[in-house]
Order: sequence, then C-alpha cells, then structure tokens
Amino acid sequence: MRVLHFLALAYLVLSLIEPYRQRLDRGAGHLLILIGRQSLAAFLASVVLARLLGTVAEMAGRSEPVIALLNLTGFALILGVAVVVGWFKSAPWAKPTPRTEAQPQAEPVATAPPTRVREAS
Repeated sequence: MRVLHFLALAYLVLSLIEPYRQRLDRGAGHLLILIGRQSLAAFLASVVLARLLGTVAEMAGRSEPVIALLNLTGFALILGVAVVVGWFKSAPWAKPTPRTEAQPQAEPVATAPPTRVREAS
C-alpha cells in the first residue's frame, strides 16, 4: 500500500506541475536540476561538507547567523561540485573522432527535441 500511495502522489504532482514545466528550468529550479544531474557526486560531497561545516559550527558557536551562513556556504559548495563534475563528464576537451570510409553511416533517428527539464528526470 505504501508503494501504491507513493506512485499515486508522484502521478498527482507530475499532473499538477505539467503546465509549469518550462518555468521550472529558470532561477533556483535550474540550480536544483544541475545538482540533480550529478546527484551521486553532490551526495558524497555533502557527506564530507556536513562533517567539516559541523566542526566549524562547533568552533564558531551555534548561533542562528553562523548556522545560516554555513548552510548557504554548504549549498554553494555542493552546487560548485555539481558544476565541476558536469564539466568533467561533458569532456569539452575531447575532439570528435573522424569517420573513416570503413565505418557504416548510421541512419538518423527522428526524436522529439528534449527539454532541459526532461533531461534531468
């Protein structure tokens, strides 16, 4: 029943956000998409950052401004990790390999143009 409940909620949420799908890829939504694309690296970085920033919080005192600053710093660092890992995975330094005559030409496949939001899911 829990799995069925989860699937029903997921269907409901996806149905409700469909009209706003294009707007989700702007502003803070785009930042969350960038982190979601590199979720493993972001998770591993957040584990390390939680320990380090927790130590800094103990040394600096656990006041509200310090905790708020450390949370914003942690989010910025996780976003930075996601951007760097995405850059490395995109291999911008790699040149496309030249085609030789021995390689057969692949038939072009007609696909719908992907939206940036659908790439993340």
